[in-house]
Amino acid sequence: MLTTNGAGIYERDSKTCLYEDAIPLSAYLPMLAEVEAYDVMADTFLKGGALMTKRKRDLLPRMRLTKEIRDYILSSRQVVESQVDYLRERGEDVEKLTINFAYDEDGHRIDYDAVWEVLKKYPDVNAVSGGMKNIEVTKKGVSKASGLLYLGKKLGIAPEEMMVFGDSGNDLDMIKMADTVSYQMACVMSWGFTSPCRLLRDVATKGVINILRDKPQVLIRIVDLFDDVNDPYVQQRLYAVVHGCTFRGECCKSELLGKKIYDKVFKNDPVRTDILLRDYARCAIDFISQHVNLGDVILERIAPPYGVPFDIGSCPSRDVVEAKYAIDEEMGYDRDVVYTQNKILHSMETEYSNGTGGYGDFGRYTFESSMHGWEDCEGFNAPLLRNYALELIFDKYHFDSTILFIIFAAC
Repeated sequence: MLTTNGAGIYERDSKTCLYEDAIPLSAYLPMLAEVEAYDVMADTFLKGGALMTKRKRDLLPRMRLTKEIRDYILSSRQVVESQVDYLRERGEDVEKLTINFAYDEDGHRIDYDAVWEVLKKYPDVNAVSGGMKNIEVTKKGVSKASGLLYLGKKLGIAPEEMMVFGDSGNDLDMIKMADTVSYQMACVMSWGFTSPCRLLRDVATKGVINILRDKPQVLIRIVDLFDDVNDPYVQQRLYAVVHGCTFRGECCKSELLGKKIYDKVFKNDPVRTDILLRDYARCAIDFISQHVNLGDVILERIAPPYGVPFDIGSCPSRDVVEAKYAIDEEMGYDRDVVYTQNKILHSMETEYSNGTGGYGDFGRYTFESSMHGWEDCEGFNAPLLRNYALELIFDKYHFDSTILFIIFAAC
């Protein structure tokens, strides 16, 4: 059992300490004394237990903690009059210090900045944010990552065989521990790009960026892995990740990444047609080129216009679309399937695509309105583009109302 941010590893049943990398008591006591001078609750962890100063217990109601967390703290702490005196008498080194904060009436953590300034005076410790908006302090170089590496070595488990998850600053070193772990995490999170929920796609995108922004080699592997996934959401978000990693981390210095994106998007005719994807890739390559020499990359090719061919005359007519995709119960389809499929056709009606002005809300207010400003372009025809979009939905991306209802029934 790995505890105290990697400073201690214990046998779960017997509570025997198998490994410890603790803060020397001589360095810990003056730091604890300074921290406890503030209106905070500083708890000491050592030898599988934890200490709480008696006079600090009254701060708990002023902390924004759930009842379950407050109960856990009270049940897991040994209350002493003075931690400094107790530790000095006991003479044992300390695994971790956890500092929890009370809140003022404006919702600000009391003495939070002041405590950080104190901790900066002690270069031999490592301070990170924890899961409850607290601060957790261990010996410098100690983290969940170091503990996992030690435990993995003892158990014969390599880093590439580990899967880690975390949600706080004290998990960051663990997540960054190995490129293989980062690759696994990015793979799992990238499938969140397929979700129809934009909030989930946003969270997944930001998560992958945070994992890979300093790992261009891993990012290149992810780009290759998802390159042939035919879901536009996945492709757009994949290059959004490339864009974010380039502008937020060390990926801007990767010649290999710049060339990879160029080869995937711009090198061959026709260039990729997705506008968002193309913009993400263009900005990333341009920024990388400001930091490293991209060799045979032709930067002129990443700038518009791209000359992507599109013949609006090739769009199917309304009669063709209705004949191919409209269904009824006489064709053997379930009533709900018929309703769903035909509802899509109707909802995609633009203002005059059926000749009467009986438009669908999505077709008129979302699909057609997104083309505002293009009406004066030669050959622009919203009804034909509506037909083309339906062809993509049913033929290229294989939407099937029957399968949809099978999935719903299984759920």
